[in-house]
Amino acid sequence: MEVNNMNTITIVCDDHPGIIAEVSEIAASTGANIESFEAKTVGTLAVVSIVVDRHDETLLALAQSPFHAFSQDAILIQLDDKPGALANFSKRFKSAQINIRSLRIIRRGGGKGIVSIGVDKKEDVLDLLNDVRIL
Repeated sequence: MEVNNMNTITIVCDDHPGIIAEVSEIAASTGANIESFEAKTVGTLAVVSIVVDRHDETLLALAQSPFHAFSQDAILIQLDDKPGALANFSKRFKSAQINIRSLRIIRRGGGKGIVSIGVDKKEDVLDLLNDVRIL
């Protein structure tokens, strides 16, 4: 299921029981309807993407909570957390002549890093990232 669009909010946090309930309660507190909900475990982390009809209010409520939430048309990837991993990975884009619009290291730990990447033509890079893509 591909959930990334302009109303998508992504949350990266330590995996623990109750995440779905906590995120749902925060969205409900803003009066938002959740249109899509996707959650994955990546090592010791949880990556949750929700699509809501009250995006700005929900993002603000999540920002005021303990969750690390962000919103952008992004692709989340997982890389090894070691020197040169990001440099080697970014060569894929150079070879394919694709500009990276934004890149943000979301979380590091346990020998892995989660990185958010924004590109102009997301559909053109999905195959390029199949081996590292989370969402």
